[in-house]
Amino acid sequence: MARRSGCRAGTQRACNCRGRVHTVPPRSPFRQLITAYAVYLPLQIAVLALMRAIAPRFFWFDDSEAQFGPAWWWLGRTAHGGIPALMDPDLGVAGAFTVDIQYGALDPLHWIVQAIISHSDDYLTVSWIVAGISMLVLGTGVVALAWHLRAHLWLVVGAAIGVATGGFLMWFGSAWWPMLWSVGWLVWFWFGLSTRTAVGAIAAGVGLTGVLASGNPYLIPFAVLVFVVEIVQRRRAYGSWRSVLTHAEVLGRALACVGGALVAAPTLLTLVGSTSVLERPTPSGILANTGFAVPNLLDAALGGATLTGELNAWGGAVAPVMALSTAIFAVPLLAFVDWPRAVRLRGVPTALALVAVALLATQLPAVIGGFRVPLRYVVVAQTALPILAAVAVSGARRVTRGRIILAGSLVAGQVLLAAFRSPRLVEWHIVGGLVTAAVVIAAMALLARNGRWRVAAAVLLVLGTASTWFIQERAMVSLETTADRQGVGTSSVDGAPYRLLRSAQPATGVTEQSYRERSILTDTSVTVLDWTASPDRGWETGVMEGNGNLLAGLKPGFGSLAIGQKDYQRHVCEDYLGLQCGGPADSGAALLEREPLTGETWLDLTSQDRIVLAQDAPAAIRAYLDEEWTLTDESSEWRFYERNDELPGRITWAAAGVTIASKFASGPAYVGQPMDEYTVTASDGGAVVLAVPFWPGITATLDGRNMPVSTLDGAIVEIDLPAGTEAGRLEVAYAPIGVRVLIPAVLIGALAVIAGAGLIVFARARRLRLSEERRERRAAERGEPTAPSRLTVLISQLLRFLWSACAGLGVDLGLYALLTHLGVEAGLSNVISSGAAVVVLYLLITRYTFGQQATVLTFALFVGWYVLSISVFSLIIQWGVDGLGLHPLVSKAASLPLSFLANFLFGRLLFARFARPRAGADPEGGSETDAALEEPLRPSSGQTP
Repeated sequence: MARRSGCRAGTQRACNCRGRVHTVPPRSPFRQLITAYAVYLPLQIAVLALMRAIAPRFFWFDDSEAQFGPAWWWLGRTAHGGIPALMDPDLGVAGAFTVDIQYGALDPLHWIVQAIISHSDDYLTVSWIVAGISMLVLGTGVVALAWHLRAHLWLVVGAAIGVATGGFLMWFGSAWWPMLWSVGWLVWFWFGLSTRTAVGAIAAGVGLTGVLASGNPYLIPFAVLVFVVEIVQRRRAYGSWRSVLTHAEVLGRALACVGGALVAAPTLLTLVGSTSVLERPTPSGILANTGFAVPNLLDAALGGATLTGELNAWGGAVAPVMALSTAIFAVPLLAFVDWPRAVRLRGVPTALALVAVALLATQLPAVIGGFRVPLRYVVVAQTALPILAAVAVSGARRVTRGRIILAGSLVAGQVLLAAFRSPRLVEWHIVGGLVTAAVVIAAMALLARNGRWRVAAAVLLVLGTASTWFIQERAMVSLETTADRQGVGTSSVDGAPYRLLRSAQPATGVTEQSYRERSILTDTSVTVLDWTASPDRGWETGVMEGNGNLLAGLKPGFGSLAIGQKDYQRHVCEDYLGLQCGGPADSGAALLEREPLTGETWLDLTSQDRIVLAQDAPAAIRAYLDEEWTLTDESSEWRFYERNDELPGRITWAAAGVTIASKFASGPAYVGQPMDEYTVTASDGGAVVLAVPFWPGITATLDGRNMPVSTLDGAIVEIDLPAGTEAGRLEVAYAPIGVRVLIPAVLIGALAVIAGAGLIVFARARRLRLSEERRERRAAERGEPTAPSRLTVLISQLLRFLWSACAGLGVDLGLYALLTHLGVEAGLSNVISSGAAVVVLYLLITRYTFGQQATVLTFALFVGWYVLSISVFSLIIQWGVDGLGLHPLVSKAASLPLSFLANFLFGRLLFARFARPRAGADPEGGSETDAALEEPLRPSSGQTP
């Protein structure tokens, strides 16, 4: 289209300045992405720093304090070789960390975060590290995605800072870390699918791993939705499904997604494999509508900066936090979008689908199987809506008087709705509305390309968007001050505190030392029985609720419970905090019921050798322990008992004639290691029972021979010993399907992600080479000298070496894993596996990478180099295992990048010095047929994907 009068050349493909109709601007240069990050990152860090100064405990609250913070920190602190514990029966059912996927025990991304936070003994610092990493993952993903979808530079920054400080993310995600951690990976997955680059393939693979293994299954349907919408858009771009399914860039991303799913597979397989015994602590059936946390649809769709939306049965009729806000410019800017043209823009259909489906999902029944709290889905809408607004208004803006009135009405409607929901905060609603209006005006001024006010408008847009949380925090403090003045109180009836922002009144300690000083016991395992919730999470009594006792090294036989073992729960009923069901009115009858086979009570069968009983426990429980156990100590809160028998470790019953030596080993379960070891004798056979809740994957061996594992009423582990057992070594381990495939799945999945990215780079390098060849032919026709560029040759050789190295690496890692599994030391295993891979690698890179003939001399030099290289890297790997305590495969993987680079440089030097080109080989390596291969498919009808 010809450029209209008054429009600046090069700024638009087509425009109508007089009617203010705009289409997609030219793609932003890469330096604008750098500028966006240069603005966003310091601003996000500054926001986090100010938040910590104002509300230090903001991310150490409720579930993050009682459940996720202690568990993530403990898993990192007690990890073996970089891989955390799989299970600890001393925490009862709550110790099944692989079954409750919220802990990420089988997820490499979680391992990294857990390793980082484990080095701190200040739990506020731990919480801010987790929050900072999560928000930066999300914010940087939004920057990359919005820039790629051609949003305006300053709307890119505004969307990133607005999404990263969104209402639900901040006010509920601060307590529920899996949600805080997961949303950013969905954005990176979306970015990876929307791009055509190798970086996009890696982002898609890693992002899919992050979503699937995040512990937030509520996002998995939205990952599927993103995949479906993006693949449909590819179909529209390429013209046919055949073109889509055979294009190298699509195949590369598909391979990367398969790799990402493989890495996450152990997490999901373990959960699925345990479904036969799973039960939520408070089962509500398959489909039910209790009305819990179902938001008003208007609130979810129109949520402004200070809206405390209508949320049924959550903290009363009105939630006491502003959970429904997102980037404050998002809703009003939608009024300026020309939707018929916007829906044809890249990314807009995906964003529209996410917003629409997420808002609809918030209206689902409160219980659908294991999925509860429909309010959780609002975070997807809060993430996608600013991206939608930024992309759509940047590419299809239309400004008219009616649209200006509509935008103003939306802002006014947000203020009015917020005032209806919480009239006492009306002055803060007005402040939020004024800031929103100012930000929208600044955004429109920037989009109008008015250079006069450009800097001021950019500053107002970014800072105004970043100010949302601070307005909300001040409003909540004013509400809290009013409640204190009126004597309303600061705790709800169930003992869960309202949001306390002022750090002058901490409820609990925040350091490892303070927890150790407060705890009744440290670094030991006991069974604590308590029926009464505490308003301070157990701080005053010295036994924390949930997982808090892990911070003092105490394992009390319980923990935070999101997923229960249904048969165990029938005999030892615990709520989500680990308290005994029934409260003070409970009779204790379930615990005192006798199991028919053993004749013992379930209290005896499921307890450690020491019991700590609350003073207000049921009288029947107290009387039984006074009679059958030994009272060793007593305080105002607790009574301390010891078992009278001499059974060691977790064994709580043994058949007549079965003896167990006093020397034993008992601890958490780790990959490839038993959690219990005993020396047993059973001349006539017999059974032993362990205080270990049964989960699929628990195994037993006797002197290396597999033994069948049975259960007592499906609840705890029972093992039958064969007759003739004399001083046999009994080992109990935990290896569900996800653990058995963990190492191969992670390695193969990582290689698949790399291979997917390599396929895209290889396809692009081939196009580059073919273009170079066409240029050379044209130059030859003109009589000019021709030669391939050094960069083309280097890229081609590097990619071919990568493919060859992946093949050799498969041989290396496969043999290495087998040898270490058989008990061979890490260093010796590396020598053997690497030696076998050398021969495979030499044959591949000689012919395929460098296009040379194999000779005795080059093979001897090649082997000599690898002898030196393998020796050096074997020492490095062994040092990683012995000196740094890394898992052998983790140490091996860490050495690969440097080893790859050194070997490539040597190979290039070797064949440059002793070149003996193979007949028909091109100067870039590869076979003589490669040059004839064209890219298999291109987009049809001249369309560009």
